[in-house]
Amino acid sequence: MQEKFFRYRDLWLEKGFMTMFLTFLAEEKVKVRLLSFVDGERRLTNVLHLAELLHQKSESAKLGLINLYTWFTTQIQRWDDLTEKEYEMRIESDEDALQIVTIHSSKGLEYPIVFCPFLFDPPTENKRDVFLFHEWPEEETLLCAFRESLADDQKRKFEKECLAEELRLLYVALTRAKVRLYLCWANKKGAEDSALGYLLSGLDGAITTNDEAMFRSLERLAARAEGRIEVCSLPEGEKISSLQGKREEPLLTFRPFKGSIDHSWGIASFSSLISGVKDMGEQPDYDGTMYEDISVPLEEGKSIFTFPRGIKTGIFFHEILRQIDFQDPVSETTRLLIRRQLVTQGFSGEWEEVVVEVLRQLTLVKLPWDNESICLAQVDKKNCLREIAFTFPLRRLETSSLTSLLHRLNMTAHKDTWEWEGGRLRFNPVEGYMRGFIDLVFVYRGRYFLVDWKSNFLGERWEDYSGEALERAMVQNYYHLQYLLYTLALHLYLGKRLSHYCYDEHFGGVYYVFLRGLAPFGPNGIFSTKPEEGLLNELKGLLL
Repeated sequence: MQEKFFRYRDLWLEKGFMTMFLTFLAEEKVKVRLLSFVDGERRLTNVLHLAELLHQKSESAKLGLINLYTWFTTQIQRWDDLTEKEYEMRIESDEDALQIVTIHSSKGLEYPIVFCPFLFDPPTENKRDVFLFHEWPEEETLLCAFRESLADDQKRKFEKECLAEELRLLYVALTRAKVRLYLCWANKKGAEDSALGYLLSGLDGAITTNDEAMFRSLERLAARAEGRIEVCSLPEGEKISSLQGKREEPLLTFRPFKGSIDHSWGIASFSSLISGVKDMGEQPDYDGTMYEDISVPLEEGKSIFTFPRGIKTGIFFHEILRQIDFQDPVSETTRLLIRRQLVTQGFSGEWEEVVVEVLRQLTLVKLPWDNESICLAQVDKKNCLREIAFTFPLRRLETSSLTSLLHRLNMTAHKDTWEWEGGRLRFNPVEGYMRGFIDLVFVYRGRYFLVDWKSNFLGERWEDYSGEALERAMVQNYYHLQYLLYTLALHLYLGKRLSHYCYDEHFGGVYYVFLRGLAPFGPNGIFSTKPEEGLLNELKGLLL
């Protein structure tokens, strides 16, 4: 069962939520099961409606798996406060209904397919007695004239303004369709005086009373549209004298796609590079690995080693660390935050003291820096920036070029492991933008430090979070590549924001904090480094 849901997760990451959901419905026979109930049709409609809402949110807000789950649970908790019309329960018969709307009422709306059957109708004969118009186009003052005293130039100005308004409405009508627009034309008397007639008359002189000549003119127009316009005669319709019931529709076939899509262009991220899956709109990288063990330890007693594992744990700690004050980590405000997050992520309230102890150790642990050390308890809240999103341009990047760079890095401490790490990268060529989130940047004595929180489970002993064991985790999860990307982003940012910026003087270093390994006896669970500026410049030359 666990492997099956791993497969659903991978399908979601690779092809999107809706593809995964439809596969889940089919393979798990969800429709058959729901329809077996007395109110099965209603149940199935509700499930499909929820899926549609999730799909729309994931597409519109570019939410990945974790952020979409967080958004959905938030909506459930706030259900009583929600008044959005799209959340109302649907009546199944409304799904296939055709909407007939006026051009005025369609302003600001969109529809997948739009039919405009009568835009060739000429304007109605004007029988008004009073005419309003502007003397000059830019003037706001309206002039008024009566029919019996209306001069020819005044009449032309009035007709010109009427045409301008009709053209504005025509624009509204032609821009409501998301997928396809059906536009009809007929050689009807006075059609050339319509807004559509005016528009077509300026395109190769398309307006003519000869049907064949006009058809050829419209075909010339379509030929310049690179397949976006098709001209055809209106098919003969069936003559009916009364409403007919629903009949079996013919099988639809898709329109052949003759264009080309550049799949390499998009948004890349650390996660997409190491997984080979196209980025879905990068969310904060809570645990740095998509395949972490999600089982719950069986050992008795509660400690940070027995704290539940998995991606929800990463969300839990990141939410807390995003809000706490390091100078007062165990305040009542922080405890309330811990309790709320334990409930939100589905953890027992008995874990509160374990989490409090982790936060206490976090603020007291000595982060190595040059010949001294830093404690987060020394860092004022106003000198902290958390969950910093970054985006920078990305030139075409291939696995071979990035691997080659990693192989050529002459780093004494990591020379062998860099080659092993780089050799395992597999991703499709990508260009466009690189995006990510930095957990924390803090300023201490004029230096900027980058911090990334990790809740990975590496073992049940303190020594599993130090020395070679810690380095193994850094390599296996590609964290060396991650901090290079994040350091480069911060390096570029500081170069734009600080006058007289100097990397050696202003950048302090990188800390990867493995929360499960923070021990009371020393700087356990801490990986620290400061990449050489030349290394960053080489990476910059490859990526930008």
